[in-house]
Amino acid sequence: IKDSGSNFFFAITDEKEIKKILKDEKNTLISSVNYNDIKDICFDGMYIWILEKENLTKALNNDTMSIIEKFSLTEELKEIEKKAKEAYQNLAKVARAIFINDKARLSQLGIEGKMPTRTADFILKGYTIFNNAMSIDEIRTALAHFGYDDKKLKEEKQKIVEFEKANNKQEAAKGEAQQATKDQEAALKNLSSWLSQYIKIARVALKDQKQLLEKIGVGVYSSKTAAQRQGQKKASLTKKTKKEQ
Repeated sequence: IKDSGSNFFFAITDEKEIKKILKDEKNTLISSVNYNDIKDICFDGMYIWILEKENLTKALNNDTMSIIEKFSLTEELKEIEKKAKEAYQNLAKVARAIFINDKARLSQLGIEGKMPTRTADFILKGYTIFNNAMSIDEIRTALAHFGYDDKKLKEEKQKIVEFEKANNKQEAAKGEAQQATKDQEAALKNLSSWLSQYIKIARVALKDQKQLLEKIGVGVYSSKTAAQRQGQKKASLTKKTKKEQ
């Protein structure tokens, strides 16, 4: 269950269904949506973020939970990444073969070492090899003899561009969902703090009107401490025992 803190809450069922339920006496169902492999949900007032095994869905927080956009967390991005890395590796192999004895050229292309594993580093290296392959005349001319003319270089570089776009889109979606979770937690914390203060004030203001306190949902309790109540209970038991004797 995910409490909205307002007049409704969300419930995720065993059947992978999200139910939006009104906070009334009957818990009236507002709407329900099925998802294949739902893991969690969070919301930030206007939007609902639905996390599945391989997708992150951004939906409108309305009565029908209308889907705005879906973000692939694995397969689509992996395929784009695979194409980008193949483009990088193929050009790097050809360049290393051409400039096998020219370390300066390899350095200009940024391929003197291994291909980076971190995404940000790889994208930077990808732009370096393609940009310099197209802008340095000697390298550009040499590569053209082995099938890498200007058209081919531009087409292959575009695979790096597409990977960067897809990665940025996914990271932005993750960041927005994480911020929504933080905002939600902060809102619930503020609500809890306000409610605690409200109860304390109500108990002071209505200390002689217990029925009114109960009516507004504030529990009425004895002012005695646990030790005092235990002592009173013990005294009553002692008194009862003496009477029986």
